[in-house]
Amino acid sequence: MNTQNHQQLSYRPDIDGLRAIAVLGVLLFHLSASYMPGGYVGVDIFFVISGYLITRIILKEMNAGTFTFAYFYERRIRRIFPALFFVLLVCTPLAYLTLYGDALLTYVGDLKYAASQISNIHFAKDIDYFRLDAEQSPLLHTWSLGVEEQFYVLWPLLLLAVFKLGRRALPWVMLGVIVSTLVFSEFLLRHNADLFSFADNKNQAFYMLYARAFELAIGGMLAIPFFQQKRFGAVGCNVLSIAGAVLIAISYIFITKSVMFPGALALLPSLGAAFIIYAHIGGEKTIVGQVLSFKPLVYIGLISYSLYLWHWPFIAMYDTYTLGAGISHQTALWLGGASVICAALTHKFIETPFRRYRKDGDKSHKKRVFFVALACIACFALVSDVWKDRLEDELQQAPYTTLTPDYKDDYRKIFGADQKFSPIILSGDSHSAAYMDGTFQWARDKKSKPLEVINRATCQLSGDDEHQVWDKDKCAPYREALNKRIEDTEHPIQYLVFANRYDGLVIGMSSNNVSEETIERLYSRNVEKFMDGVVFTVKKMKKYHPNAKVVIIGQVPKLKMSPQHCAQRERVPLNKIMNAEFACQPYELDTLINDRVIKPFNAELEALLSKYDNAIYFSPDKAFPPQENSRWWIYYRDHNHLNREGGIYLSSFFNF
Repeated sequence: MNTQNHQQLSYRPDIDGLRAIAVLGVLLFHLSASYMPGGYVGVDIFFVISGYLITRIILKEMNAGTFTFAYFYERRIRRIFPALFFVLLVCTPLAYLTLYGDALLTYVGDLKYAASQISNIHFAKDIDYFRLDAEQSPLLHTWSLGVEEQFYVLWPLLLLAVFKLGRRALPWVMLGVIVSTLVFSEFLLRHNADLFSFADNKNQAFYMLYARAFELAIGGMLAIPFFQQKRFGAVGCNVLSIAGAVLIAISYIFITKSVMFPGALALLPSLGAAFIIYAHIGGEKTIVGQVLSFKPLVYIGLISYSLYLWHWPFIAMYDTYTLGAGISHQTALWLGGASVICAALTHKFIETPFRRYRKDGDKSHKKRVFFVALACIACFALVSDVWKDRLEDELQQAPYTTLTPDYKDDYRKIFGADQKFSPIILSGDSHSAAYMDGTFQWARDKKSKPLEVINRATCQLSGDDEHQVWDKDKCAPYREALNKRIEDTEHPIQYLVFANRYDGLVIGMSSNNVSEETIERLYSRNVEKFMDGVVFTVKKMKKYHPNAKVVIIGQVPKLKMSPQHCAQRERVPLNKIMNAEFACQPYELDTLINDRVIKPFNAELEALLSKYDNAIYFSPDKAFPPQENSRWWIYYRDHNHLNREGGIYLSSFFNF
């Protein structure tokens, strides 16, 4: 390929300065939201910059007839992957040294998604970005790389199609992308019922390209001829750039993690960045441009990609290693400084050499780049899968039960007698599994009956299909089996006992990784539907088994940290190297989830069941008084499940 085909855009120091503003906002936010409440919108500024520069390159080459997908993607690989792979290569042994077992398992499981640039899809499933605590992945920040990489795959295809059909349609196509994805993003934030079952709507709006494309397309719009030729005078450019700076400043201060974002609010930082870029397209001198061209700021912009890659693993690993003890101002300086130093070295010795390394016209070179990139991704995926399997085996806990069923079919098990049915049924999610031995002993010793179990982890089995908060295909057969069992009057039921993790069923099984705002939104949205399902089952039992009792066990309190994690923490390799110890208090309660979800839900459940003569609410407070958590935490398997001994202890309080 001749030199004309890869002409570079004229260098704009103001864009590097804008990159610096973006990455510093993200860095300060991650160190502490008090430093920069809305700093996370720096990612939105990055999206606009990327959209502009990439579209400018593509359109320039398409106009010259020199654009090829192979060369475009080869440049993207050289630009993005070397630094990413290097950071992952360094962070992986660092994770081994600093993370306790389950946290290391999370890192290892996320590794292959980060390397293959699809971590945004992976994280959308169960992590709320705005609850940045010790249980977050050190690779969470790679979600934005996934969005950009997916944009790089699809955007050239769209532009080429427009070029083939008619270039005049280009502005309208871009405008269509901006409007449609912006409306869709806002729709996801405002619509209650989840549109796609793989993730909560808010997570989809935050992580997915189809709800973020408008930001990249806004930058792309600036690259079309209309905006390239449109000029303001010196005063106009100053006003426009100052307006852009004000919008970014407002975003950093007022778009906090408690707002509904992105949606329409993302227009503030996006348009702010777009105004600044547009104001300087013709090389105009402005006050904002001079500030952004300040050499130290420009240098931070030059290393911004590497700085973005390094900063969050350092912060997350420190936070996890210290068990969420918090980041002091002094520690923030150390973490920020280490991130800048590593970024500078990575930019000089990794980014720059790989970006400049090319052989024009050498097809084998492109094949080599693609092959090496795919080989690296395959290696990270292999390490991720093999290591994850090994860790899961090492961290495997004692089973919930030591019982062996005397009879079982696809969905039901009988304990205590070789028969197909029992008048006492235990049902629910994994919490019911934790109560299995205890309920079996109660059924055998107090009622002289065997125990029938119909349960499935993470599943809501009360109610019918229309009452399901999270529609999961895996749950339907178990729910159907329970409803058929209730309708079976030939085998009477005396007790139907339910045990569930209600915060997981109402808020989502990632309730340990959600923000306060999300908790309030999901609780108000889902609790009524869940309660309707409870009423459905209670009434159905009354219809088919008039003398039976429906017993629903309230959820036990949720701990802030799993006792197992405290034990794992003592074995972290870095402890031996530093001869350090950190106090771990496994009995601390998760006050956010307990106060906002578990306590109000248990109270509503008790009030609801009091209206029906065939329903009983059993309070776990009898066994686990909330104010005595320093005594009973030993009965916990993790931060929300009881262990086998805990289930037996709880059942000793059964009085029905």
